[in-house]
Formats: sequence, C-alpha cells, structure tokens
Amino acid sequence: MEKEFIIFSKDFLFIEDNLGNKHDVPQYVSKAFKRYRYYSNEGILRKQCVECKTWHDVMMFSEGKWIDIHHEDEIHLMKGISGFSPRCSKCSEEQENKEKLKEIEEEKNQKFSLYIKPSNKKYLELASQLQNMNMSDLINQIVEKEKEKNSVEKLAKKLYENLIKK
Repeated sequence: MEKEFIIFSKDFLFIEDNLGNKHDVPQYVSKAFKRYRYYSNEGILRKQCVECKTWHDVMMFSEGKWIDIHHEDEIHLMKGISGFSPRCSKCSEEQENKEKLKEIEEEKNQKFSLYIKPSNKKYLELASQLQNMNMSDLINQIVEKEKEKNSVEKLAKKLYENLIKK
C-alpha cells in the first residue's frame, strides 16, 4: 500500500516519480520542511499554515517540473526563492490587524507632559470646545499639520546636519 503523502526531513528533500527517478523539491522546502507534504497520488505539494494548521496546495509536479498552483487568496508567495508565507492569507491578515490594533493601543496609552503658557492653554480649551474634541486630540491634530510641512525625516536630517557643523 502506497503512502498518502510524503513527509520531508533535512536529509530527505526529494520525491520519486512513477519510474523511480528522484527529483529535488523546491529549495525553499528545506527551510520549513516540517510544514510541507507531497501527495504523490495527486502530484501536489502542500504547505501548512502555522496558525490554523490548514494545508494549502502550492505546487504540482508534472512532466518533471514544479508548477506553481497556489491561490494568492489562500497563501502568499513570498519574493524570490524564499517560498510561501508561514501563515495563510486569512491568518496573515488577522495577525496584521492584531499588530495594528496593538500599535494603536500603545500610541493611545503613551502619555507626555509639557508646560503650556496660560494664554495657549486658554486657546486650546476654547478651540477644543468649538471643535467638539478633547485638548489632547486637538494638540495631536496641530502636530499632524506641522508634520505635513516638516516630516520627521526632514527634521532628523536637519538635526544631524546641525550636529555635524558643531
């Protein structure tokens, strides 16, 4: 009885065709061989998502060649010869969303104290009430407008140039 699929190891990175000829698997399989399986009955190489453990068709072996059959909406092909993403598209998107939410939360939770002249404080209080926002949001809005004129990169470059001159 023939096995349903072939499991790879660092010393076993090839398949055999019906004639008994050995063919190397794509190079990137060696970097994550535990996440790849070759289904010999179908001639399909599958990759497992590290998060949801779902198997996705990525390559097909036909007529002595590996043919890309992956669907980008299931799993992403990474640039060059690095292979396929460790996570499927669904889990990658969820991971990105988690990271964005974490960044937003961290940004919200950062506090910064500064001294504001009484006249400027009065201005901020009135302006924030007129715009129906709190003073922190108004200050951040003002800073964002200022950043449009002078990006962080421009300011860092100017500071670096000033330091060199000294």
